[in-house]
Amino acid sequence: METKNKLGILITLFIGVIFALAILPAIANSVQDLTTKRTIAGEAQAIPVLGWNSTGGACCDLQNLTINNSYVYTVTNAPDSWKINKCPLTSFTVGNSTENYTVTTDYVVTASAGTYRLLNTTTTSRGGNDTLVGYTYCDDGYITNSGGRSVSRLILIFSALAILGFAVYLGVKEYL
Repeated sequence: METKNKLGILITLFIGVIFALAILPAIANSVQDLTTKRTIAGEAQAIPVLGWNSTGGACCDLQNLTINNSYVYTVTNAPDSWKINKCPLTSFTVGNSTENYTVTTDYVVTASAGTYRLLNTTTTSRGGNDTLVGYTYCDDGYITNSGGRSVSRLILIFSALAILGFAVYLGVKEYL
């Protein structure tokens, strides 16, 4: 009878640990989604016809075009609703699409709206018809409060401790 009981406890322990290890990555992914900002590097944005001003000469010759300072570009993950005030874009960079990515392109960014304007200055490099944008943004569900992020990270720690406690409890119960 005692052998059946030990076997039952070992099977319960095995199934419990396997189940717990199966759900632990899902818990870790959820916690990461709630506590980590997303980073975009090299989002391509085409400069449309309205983004250029002609200075005369041939139609599409880059030498005869200047940047239209008033054209407003919007990034793909522009802040909306609560993110406008509580989590605007950060680490914003703009460059051109040439082989030598130029981050010295002059621009004005409105981080809370996720928009920017290119400036027609000597450091705005003309190369290709794309602008590459990099930025960090908050995904839906991101916890803006640092205390809330800390507590959500504790969920993962306590989940791991619960798995350990379950295994130790059944192991001690079995062999003591």
